[in-house]
Amino acid sequence: MLQINTLLLVFFITSTSYTQYIPFNNRIVHGKKGAVVCSSPEAAEVGIAILQQGGNAFDASVAVAFAMAVTYPQAGNIGGGGFLVGFAENKPFTLDYREKAPKRAHRDMFLDDNKNPIKDMSTHTRAASGVPGTVKGFWELHKKYGSLSWEKLVQPSIHLAKNGFPISEFLAYSLNSNTKKLSKNAEAKRLFTKVSSFKRGDILVQKELSETLERIAQMGADGFYKGKTARLLLNELSKGNGYITQHDLDEYTVKFRKPISFSYKGHTVISMPPPSSGGIALYGILKSLEQFDETDFPYGSAKYTQLFTEICRSVYADRSEFLGDPDIESVPLNAFLSNAYIQSILKSVRFEDEHAHSKDVSPNVGYFNESEETTHFSILDKYGNAVSNTYTLNQSYGSGIVVKGAGFLLNNQMDDFSIKPGVPNTYGLIGNEKNSIKPEKRMLSSMSPTIVLKDGKPYFIVGSPGGSTIITAVAQAIHRLIAYKMDVDLAINLPRIHHQWLPDTLYYEFGAISHDTQQILQSYQYPMKQRNVIGDCHGIVVTPSGIRVGVSSRGNGAAKTY
Repeated sequence: MLQINTLLLVFFITSTSYTQYIPFNNRIVHGKKGAVVCSSPEAAEVGIAILQQGGNAFDASVAVAFAMAVTYPQAGNIGGGGFLVGFAENKPFTLDYREKAPKRAHRDMFLDDNKNPIKDMSTHTRAASGVPGTVKGFWELHKKYGSLSWEKLVQPSIHLAKNGFPISEFLAYSLNSNTKKLSKNAEAKRLFTKVSSFKRGDILVQKELSETLERIAQMGADGFYKGKTARLLLNELSKGNGYITQHDLDEYTVKFRKPISFSYKGHTVISMPPPSSGGIALYGILKSLEQFDETDFPYGSAKYTQLFTEICRSVYADRSEFLGDPDIESVPLNAFLSNAYIQSILKSVRFEDEHAHSKDVSPNVGYFNESEETTHFSILDKYGNAVSNTYTLNQSYGSGIVVKGAGFLLNNQMDDFSIKPGVPNTYGLIGNEKNSIKPEKRMLSSMSPTIVLKDGKPYFIVGSPGGSTIITAVAQAIHRLIAYKMDVDLAINLPRIHHQWLPDTLYYEFGAISHDTQQILQSYQYPMKQRNVIGDCHGIVVTPSGIRVGVSSRGNGAAKTY
């Protein structure tokens, strides 16, 4: 089976539109001491250099995060937010630096007088921006776990922004594909578009961003939330319908939350709690799969595909109904993390011609956006510390609006709220009152940074971008590695499937479902649709001898070790 899957992986990679962007020589690397895997080769180089200089995984995280704000502008950011799962001093922890709704935000802010959503308001305007959390998040991470100086860690990103860097074909393609969106804002157009289009090797210089990073290097979080940067941000927001005020910036806080932790086939899975839905969803999917013997469900078979699909349908339906920001809403966490919940999922699973909807759904509700807007990095150091971090602007290049004079993009994270119960967001996800807009509330997310422990130590550090597909991408990587005992490269990069309840469609990448399996599932009346990409995992696995194996994605990613 593994030999067949290896051939399938090669065929899949050479058949996608990303073929020319895959750095095969950087995709799988081995090292004895440290590893960094992320979506940007330049940022990976920055991170591994910090580790080689004696820095720990948290130092490297700060350096990589700020470097990606320069070299991966479509998702790397200082104007967004995210989640981090860490392992330090033999203990796991999580850091929630998700954006918040401004204090002036309200439930119906994106609705017209007839209570209908206003087109593009939650995605392409200044009102779409939540209060950014990235800078405060990494500042607090460094204060608690960092070992090298803050200024030293931010300096590489300043250099990259001030002097520029040669862009890859992947970034050139991304910028050119988003020309229309970026051209709607004068500053974004100036920085990120060209009349003749970008090409590989063009030097991208971001002078204003370098100056903002200089202030952050010198003043820490105050270099972003106060002073000149804050004034520039608020001035930008004042040009339209922005809701963020200086009071929002002053009051923004991050949270170290108790991780979601559960056993899975002799391992311990550590992931994010709400307002991320990742940890709870992974619990539901993996613990349900654990109840079945893999020998009865050959990987890629119709029976396996149907099992995974039915479990995911149930988990995503519950995500929609019950999850939100636990600081604002009542979230039944204990109920979700119980055996009774797993039994309720299993009761919904149907096989063969018994296929039936486990929830009351309509196959015509919702829609799906196929772009990949988030980014992830995984880091492991020689001391045994680990970081799995996922952060985002939401859509590619956020709202497409650059803060004039400061050089960074505004997020459009407010769209991750349920702007109206029953109305799908960008990713086709349906929400209800638990995820409705309220002042200072954090929006629900699918980001699922995860660390798997084996014998109490980091074994697999993994995560993915991909909006609503993040959860299923991470779940499949873990399930393949542990249950089916695949090599980490196959576990991360084999073609994937995805189901999220609504729209009621089984999505699959080319090569994920054989012709025979497709025919069987269609005979059971499963709506199916092929997608170009489902997630984009990055991961590190530790071998029994302690070797760090870094595996980057199929796209522009890079893995570095030493």
